[in-house]
Amino acid sequence: MRPISLRHLLAMAIAITCTILAISNHDAEVSRQDAQNGFIEWGAPPAPTGAFLEAILATPGLLVAAPLMLVAAVFESSWPLQFALVFGTTFFWYCVGWWIDCVRGAVERDTPPKFVRIHFSALRIVSVVLFPIFLLEGFRVGNYFCAIGKPPFWSEMLLYGIAMVWITIGAWFAGKKFRASHTKSLPRLF
Repeated sequence: MRPISLRHLLAMAIAITCTILAISNHDAEVSRQDAQNGFIEWGAPPAPTGAFLEAILATPGLLVAAPLMLVAAVFESSWPLQFALVFGTTFFWYCVGWWIDCVRGAVERDTPPKFVRIHFSALRIVSVVLFPIFLLEGFRVGNYFCAIGKPPFWSEMLLYGIAMVWITIGAWFAGKKFRASHTKSLPRLF
């Protein structure tokens, strides 16, 4: 008897979690705007606390969500943007679920379908391209919203760190695949 497939359960759990986080972050943003009505702040306010969990879950899904996010940006609406994030996140974690199911033997194949492999290849390439850019951008984190002599907001630093961790993971997998493909073709010197 085969083990139960996890890819659908994982994708549904992530979709529900991200939908709840999107609604709570929207409500927190609206309540903060109502509370700050008439007050002038220096710099940008910190993000709602649910934004960090959403960033941890949604950052790898931004590649799939990017075309939908561009459409949402044209219409300047936050709900299509949140839908794009939930869709991209769900797709990424569904692909991760395929790999888990293949490793566990819950499916009849050894490797996931082609769309999963293409998606992970694209993520590795994007991670390698973004790694040096984000590394250099890390030196300027906090310069945009800080007053002179004030430290950057902790939320901005944390969101940068979350994105950099995901990019580093993707670049590590790309380096591992590159090493594996080149060790087969090159003879050992020692």
